[in-house]
Amino acid sequence: MAKNLFSLTIFFVTFRETLEAAIIVAVLLGLVNQVVLGDLKGESKSPEWTSVQEKSDPMPITSKITSGEQVGPQEPILQAKLLRRMKLQILFGAGVGLLIAIAIGGAFIAVWFTQATNLWTKAEQLWEALRIFLVVMTNLILLVGAGLFSKAVWAFEENAFQQIVGASIDDTGGTGPGSYDVRGNVWHLDCCSPASGGWQIFNGVLGWQNSATLGSVLSYVFYWLAVIITLVYFKFKEGRTKLFGFESASGKRQREAREKNIVSDTDLDISTAKEGLQTHLHDSP
Repeated sequence: MAKNLFSLTIFFVTFRETLEAAIIVAVLLGLVNQVVLGDLKGESKSPEWTSVQEKSDPMPITSKITSGEQVGPQEPILQAKLLRRMKLQILFGAGVGLLIAIAIGGAFIAVWFTQATNLWTKAEQLWEALRIFLVVMTNLILLVGAGLFSKAVWAFEENAFQQIVGASIDDTGGTGPGSYDVRGNVWHLDCCSPASGGWQIFNGVLGWQNSATLGSVLSYVFYWLAVIITLVYFKFKEGRTKLFGFESASGKRQREAREKNIVSDTDLDISTAKEGLQTHLHDSP
């Protein structure tokens, strides 16, 4: 009969790491789109300005062509090439990382089944380290998830505001008055815009916005409440804590096992003491 090699713990660890990698790649791809296409939108001119410029320019198109000046939307073509190249680099990096992870995992499996008979005790400090790192990375993933969830709610509200005022309003491209909906607004900063500077990284990873709404703030709070409730529930289900004096089935089994071990140890000590006393009485004259 074939040996069952499926492990639920390994499955969930692999699922979590895969989800983490997918989130990071998605954030990087979104950041590239925002940086490249955002610059293109910021530098584009309105149709009215283009028509006025064409009327005011006395040089004909033929003379422009003969003089060597390019005519046509060359900038969007360059932007598209740059965007495609950066996305390929991100995907290539993710693929290389996957291959490295598979190689390291295969090496661990090979060592474990061939040479490692007592690696746990010999490398206990390393595992105590691979656990602290796990806790830190789990917290980071939760922070990224909170930012993405809050950012998604903010994006829905921003889209509704753009539908009302129209995307051609000039003020909506800045950070001052007119660039955000005052209805339901919690706070707004005229600086630290996620569309410029290093704030793009905070926006892509942690969901930073310089304009907070009731929806984005409440979604952030409710996200953490859901995380806390989930963690407390799993801790209760595993029997590591009690809720309002109630014990889970796993907790009861663990408590009964501990009590049984205590009783067994006590009985063993009593029997050992009796045997010692009988031996002493038998040997005494």
